[in-house]
Amino acid sequence: MLWSDFISNSNVSGAPFQNQPIASGGINSQASEANHPGITRIVSSAGGNSGDTIGSFVSAICLNGTEVFEAIFKIPALTNTTTRMGFHDSTNQSDAANGCYIEIASTGVATGKTATSSNRSSTGTTYTISTNTWYNAKVTVNSAGTLITFAIYDMSGTLLWSDTLATNIPLAVNLHIALNITTSVGGVVDLMYLDYIGPPIRTCSRRIDKYRNVLQGLTLTLMLQIIETIKCGGTQCRGI
Repeated sequence: MLWSDFISNSNVSGAPFQNQPIASGGINSQASEANHPGITRIVSSAGGNSGDTIGSFVSAICLNGTEVFEAIFKIPALTNTTTRMGFHDSTNQSDAANGCYIEIASTGVATGKTATSSNRSSTGTTYTISTNTWYNAKVTVNSAGTLITFAIYDMSGTLLWSDTLATNIPLAVNLHIALNITTSVGGVVDLMYLDYIGPPIRTCSRRIDKYRNVLQGLTLTLMLQIIETIKCGGTQCRGI
């Protein structure tokens, strides 16, 4: 499982994900906030259509079912910006040709989208986010790879919006696991504060299942201790 809480010096990288500047945009370190340890700040450049992508390399994953993308973020100003987060192949301001992702327009309207060979579907409902507000966004692929669930939560865990799509799901297509944001106008400004990204590939329950046979025969107390240790690489599942 891959995830990042951006504890390292965030103007260097978003390890284990890559920092991929768009038109000379980039990332900078940012002081943490209460309940948000480790924040990276995405910034634009003097030119238009700039910003940054934080994610895997472009062909990192082919969707097969049970994949989950999660991001905790806030946007200080929405005007002229476009955000895409999830599994997709967009590397700049242009929309994805293939992917399952949440797109946030400059109006703040968040829409769930799927795309296969530039044939796109959009959720029938949307949610309008507010500036300077932390959100937890998720994109979940069901076990059969036939349904995508999009969701946005507030930081108390309350579900603010959810919708699904069952069309134009790009299975067996190379995608990257990514969040990108761009602005259409020039000028160096803060575009987004990103607190967390992941877990992109499998849910924690799938990882625990891998160890189920090994754990059989152990005492219940020891079994529970080991499960707590291996769960999500020794860390709590954020938002799960």
